[in-house]
Amino acid sequence: MLDKIKKSVFSKYATTESKWVFITGFDSNWTLVFSNWLAYSDKTLWELIDSLYYWIAEKQKDFTKLIVIDVMEDLEIVSNPNDILWSLPSIYWFLVISPDSDKSWIILPNTIWVADAKNALFLIRQKYWLDGKAAIYRFKTQRILIS
Repeated sequence: MLDKIKKSVFSKYATTESKWVFITGFDSNWTLVFSNWLAYSDKTLWELIDSLYYWIAEKQKDFTKLIVIDVMEDLEIVSNPNDILWSLPSIYWFLVISPDSDKSWIILPNTIWVADAKNALFLIRQKYWLDGKAAIYRFKTQRILIS
């Protein structure tokens, strides 16, 4: 499976690029088996794929029928309320980082119960008791499916 992942990812990206990567695994019934992400600016995409595979995916390989790799594109901080409110949650992911702790939260595109960006941020604040200021980022991903 690692060879399939690398072949698919590196047909679109250079092995030495620095990207954030999300990996998600599903079983044959489309039930979530695992989901995680890595973001290291000093690691190459090759190193991130290896790490995600060996730390997470390999341990679940007997249960996993489909792996989804999302490679982050177009990361930008959004501080203007209008830019946040007009961001389409069907296209953008949202990353919220609390400056008061080392915690961060992600809302994926097309998440159930997320009608708009305002609703996405409200759900994060409500679920994680986020108080005070937070850095809000939006980004898109290039989705790669491997079965």
